[in-house]
Amino acid sequence: MTQGQKNFGKAWRERMSALRNLPPVLAIVWRSGPAVVDERTQRYEIRPESGLITQH
Repeated sequence: MTQGQKNFGKAWRERMSALRNLPPVLAIVWRSGPAVVDERTQRYEIRPESGLITQH
């Protein structure tokens, strides 16, 4: 396995492990204002896959 492949695998493992933080963060946001969160998600149609888009 090349160094590039190792780095690629490590980066994806880190991203996947970071997803475990998502439920607590969403709970904090929801408790801060459910009406605001609901209105924004409907207006902008926030989708989970939008977090997978990276900028270069």
